[in-house]
Amino acid sequence: MEVKKKLFICSFGLNPFNISYKTEEIIKQADIVISDVAEEKDFLWLNPKKFILPEKKEFDEKSLIKSIYLTIKKNLKKYKNIVFLTSGNPLFLNSIVEKIFWKFSRVASVIVEPSVSSFDFLIDKILRELKIVTRDITQYLNLKTYTL
Repeated sequence: MEVKKKLFICSFGLNPFNISYKTEEIIKQADIVISDVAEEKDFLWLNPKKFILPEKKEFDEKSLIKSIYLTIKKNLKKYKNIVFLTSGNPLFLNSIVEKIFWKFSRVASVIVEPSVSSFDFLIDKILRELKIVTRDITQYLNLKTYTL
């Protein structure tokens, strides 16, 4: 029986150190990480087995989506566990993630693991600065916040 491939769609917050514990574990266990926004040097602290960026010949959204598709498709043939890593909330106003989800859901188990979005993180920080709220969003989201 053939094991179904897994495509994890994960994200990070304001910087690569704002990720959930779950996202950290997924990246560490992945065969390959593909990202449209991050660079390998940003995630060396997680020791990804392999990290690649889709080729960007042109910088319009259509070309980027095509490049991401081709990169994921090629690597789904080689690897069992793939991570597509983006920033912000992959479930909110992210047409690229939506298209990736539907494109590959027939050939792989697609699992979306959102981290805290940059917007969520920023609003929480502003509200704490203004003393409107006193709690820290990272306490409730199982989020690790690392600093260099």
